[in-house]
Amino acid sequence: MTFEIDSNNIQNEDVQLTTDANGDLIIEHIPTGATFVYDQANDNWKPSGGLDIGGNDITNAGAVNADSADITNNLLAGQVGTSSEPVDVAAASVSADSVDAGSVNTDGIQVNNEYLYAADDSALTDRLATIKSGGTIILGRSDFTTDRTISKMIQFICTGSGGNGSRILGNWTFDDRGMIHFGGRHDGDITFNSPNSIISNAQFSNTSAITVSADRTIINGVMGGEVTFETGASGCIVDSCSNTTVTDNDGGNTIGDIA
Repeated sequence: MTFEIDSNNIQNEDVQLTTDANGDLIIEHIPTGATFVYDQANDNWKPSGGLDIGGNDITNAGAVNADSADITNNLLAGQVGTSSEPVDVAAASVSADSVDAGSVNTDGIQVNNEYLYAADDSALTDRLATIKSGGTIILGRSDFTTDRTISKMIQFICTGSGGNGSRILGNWTFDDRGMIHFGGRHDGDITFNSPNSIISNAQFSNTSAITVSADRTIINGVMGGEVTFETGASGCIVDSCSNTTVTDNDGGNTIGDIA
């Protein structure tokens, strides 16, 4: 799936990530209009527009706790609680045509193994083991301290900002296409060994090394960081950055506006 990115949105034909008037993160499933809002106080996602994907409903559940949610049929519809006396549900998986709930609390939100949520560093290890290449992992407001080599094509979407946001503190090496968007101040080093990688709208410490050894990498809207394009990495772009240093050892890359 190809994602389009601007200063306010990340989206493709199915999913859009944006912010509301309060600056809170919103995920919308475009075909159905179902939306989730990120609850910073509790570090989880809650339905804000309800979930209604046709068929029968699960209504007024106090909470649904699940390792994964595969919304495919009405297995639980009409079987759990009543509208006047809702009950909690704990399950390894939930299958239903429609879910209408006041809140959904889950260790990992999973949709067709393409969009997962990792609340902390330990959860991220689990998500990386199970997610398919081409998937998206949303990072919670936590410090991610483990050094990692990532060999799947993964898009990371960070939450929060500054010291209260997702912070990559370990050194991450991407051997397949990698994408990092938003987040608090990252202090770790990032290495891209695969072409078409992206960093956008993210803050790094001034000493964080961003090393690029592959073609067509885009670094846009970044604050801080020391970017180095290795010999052989060409067609890359750095633009709309602040306090970012760039060393182009290849000479075939575009260095745009850096304040």
